[in-house]
Amino acid sequence: MKLRFEIILPVLAFILILIPLSIYSTVMDTGNITQNNTTLLNVPDVRQPSNYTSGPAALQAVLAYYGTDVAVDELINQTNTTENGTLPDNLAQTARQKGFNAEIKENMTLQDLQQNINQGKPVIIDIQAWRNSNTTGNWTDDQSDGHYMVVIGIDNQNVYLEDPAILGSRGYIPLQEFLERWHNTFINNKTGNNTTNNHQGIIITGMEPSTPSLYIKIN
Repeated sequence: MKLRFEIILPVLAFILILIPLSIYSTVMDTGNITQNNTTLLNVPDVRQPSNYTSGPAALQAVLAYYGTDVAVDELINQTNTTENGTLPDNLAQTARQKGFNAEIKENMTLQDLQQNINQGKPVIIDIQAWRNSNTTGNWTDDQSDGHYMVVIGIDNQNVYLEDPAILGSRGYIPLQEFLERWHNTFINNKTGNNTTNNHQGIIITGMEPSTPSLYIKIN
């Protein structure tokens, strides 16, 4: 009996070592994370440098997801971002200038978002978020708190987001609340006219997702 125990113990120890290595290998191979059966695209975590630059920061995150490293300051200039924010057309045009395909879709559904996530394509969206604590009323009536984020996952409860206003964590919004907040009104910097979008998404494609190295030698 003692001999059998001495044999089993090293075997169990070896198995316990292999389990985390197997999990680690799965994450490294796919580049994405599966949590509670929900796939979250491995979009890099970024931080917007000011309260009106969420658009360029969201674009920076998506470009980095595809392996293209662009400084956010460069994207701020190229997208003609002002204190009024960033027009969706400018984000799409800048992505095209970087060699990507970019499509702006209106009236998207949760199913559309899920389909893109399943295909490994994050979606840049503009919703109402981080409004003043003194603001009251329904999200559906709010048009003054637009904020760009990147949809990285969705399940039967929440939409999961890379939010440039959050560093070190991922954001989430319950499905029904997300639908109520998924709209915004833009001021055209050239004409001064307002343009309202509903359930809009910017889908950037043209390159394969990149799996970043955990360690890079510093030269």
